[in-house]
Amino acid sequence: MENLKSLRSNVLQTAYEWCISNGKVPYICIRYTEPLLVLKPYVKDGLVTLNLGLHSAVNFTMDDEYLSFDVRFNGVSSSLLIPIVDISAIFPREHPYESIRFNLSYRNEGDTETSKEEVKELKDKSFLKVIK
Repeated sequence: MENLKSLRSNVLQTAYEWCISNGKVPYICIRYTEPLLVLKPYVKDGLVTLNLGLHSAVNFTMDDEYLSFDVRFNGVSSSLLIPIVDISAIFPREHPYESIRFNLSYRNEGDTETSKEEVKELKDKSFLKVIK
């Protein structure tokens, strides 16, 4: 499964660099987790959208495991450390329909297996439909 993390981080890095080099503002959509308390007021359906633009995400770094950067929310500075596996999408603000989406059901090593109920819930939320 290590290759999946590496592939996801490489796709994210490429999309981020494409946005910046083309004068677009990159945004990411992440799964909200309790350590990110500063984001709680911005959670919608368990997800948070963040601006990664050069003026918004200061000291931005990305590796195979995490994104980290400094941001301001209502005038208060915060440092964020976001696991790559919690990122569900990256897209340019100017063209949100050109998003790259990722499956959030991916599990870290040591996590419990995805239950049958979770798999059914993910299938029910899928935007793809089988046509016979």
